[in-house]
Amino acid sequence: MTRPWQGIVGTPMSAAQFDAYVAGLEMRSWRPSFCVAHNTGVPNFAAWHRVPGARRMAALEAYYRDDKGWSAGPHVFVADDLIWPFTPLYTPGVHAPSWNAVAWGVELVGEFTSENIPPALWGNALSVFATLHRKVSTMDVSRLRLHREDPLTTHKVCPGDHLSKSALIAGVQSALGVPVSLPEHPVPVLRTLRLGDRGSDVASLQHLLGMENLGTGSGVFGPKTRAAVVAFQGSHGLVADGAVGPATWRLLV
Repeated sequence: MTRPWQGIVGTPMSAAQFDAYVAGLEMRSWRPSFCVAHNTGVPNFAAWHRVPGARRMAALEAYYRDDKGWSAGPHVFVADDLIWPFTPLYTPGVHAPSWNAVAWGVELVGEFTSENIPPALWGNALSVFATLHRKVSTMDVSRLRLHREDPLTTHKVCPGDHLSKSALIAGVQSALGVPVSLPEHPVPVLRTLRLGDRGSDVASLQHLLGMENLGTGSGVFGPKTRAAVVAFQGSHGLVADGAVGPATWRLLV
């Protein structure tokens, strides 16, 4: 018998709201054994915010239910601003053919072969995975899988070369307060940002620095952003040169 469509949640949440939501869920009869990390690919990060979130969720529901004919989709979509629970977490989703029956599927918004992972999105992703592992305490973070590791999948790139499995596992363990030996590069691949740079990673930097509260956050690395970076670096014992390289990114993320 074909399983009917399982419905979606589709409610946008902050990391704190998602944590409270998951904590209050009754898991019923199904409990996953591990999590699988995906990227959306299409839409990529550059295109994600061109469509309002509620319309994006409705389109994804129609795609999985009507176009693909599936009984469910992934469990969570993680963007830089919000977290979108999708398939209810108490039921199996459809996201990785070998592991649908035993794993939660988490989609990070982006195409991480051509795009870097925005720091704000990375922070939300670590929070989501930590929340899920707190909910099912028997899940071992070290068992976390990337979609491309599924032997039956045709998506042999997902979630992209810019998402490091070792960095993801170490970041989730750190968020859970588990002592870890950090890998050489415990944050995703991020370009060094300087005065005059533009882009979504600059906007994420400004978000992490809290610059929206100051009426800025345009995605343009101007004098105000440089001043905020210098202040952050000085307060954290870094060389206050105003350039956001690996050491500064690591502390920000």
